[in-house]
Amino acid sequence: MADSGILVFLGVLLCATTAASVAILLVVTRIHRESVEGLKLLKRSDLHMDLNRRFDRIMDMRDRVEQTAADTREVKSFYRRFWELQSTQYLYWNNGWVTDEDMMCWVQWRQGDWEENAPLGKDGYTFRQSWLDCRERYLQPGFADFMEQVFGQGAKFAMEDTRRRAGSRGRG
Repeated sequence: MADSGILVFLGVLLCATTAASVAILLVVTRIHRESVEGLKLLKRSDLHMDLNRRFDRIMDMRDRVEQTAADTREVKSFYRRFWELQSTQYLYWNNGWVTDEDMMCWVQWRQGDWEENAPLGKDGYTFRQSWLDCRERYLQPGFADFMEQVFGQGAKFAMEDTRRRAGSRGRG
């Protein structure tokens, strides 16, 4: 009988230890998940600040190009950097590092630039010309199609369509 009492005791102890281990595991998992989410928020904030700094530098470059009536070579250099940044923003948005709200704001500005199509530099190189020259170079996969949708059907449609297609294949 004493042996069965020990077995019962060991069984209860094993169950209690297992239950405690599961509870600890659940708590640790929750803490880890919250830590990861906190790190993602910090990373998003850092990334957003970096993208804004890059954009500001590129716009300073544009101001210099405008003020000096630069030649087409300098204007193309500005637009190459401009489109590289837009493409990077698209990559980060498509991978969940940029919010839909921020991306919508950015692409609505590009849609406005497309419609305005202002000339830049002494030779009058335009926004649309820059897009046609840059769309196949320096850009993230899918970005050219995305921007063509922005220019043709609007920012909201392009973003919703990209999300819809990503949902059917799993978001990157």
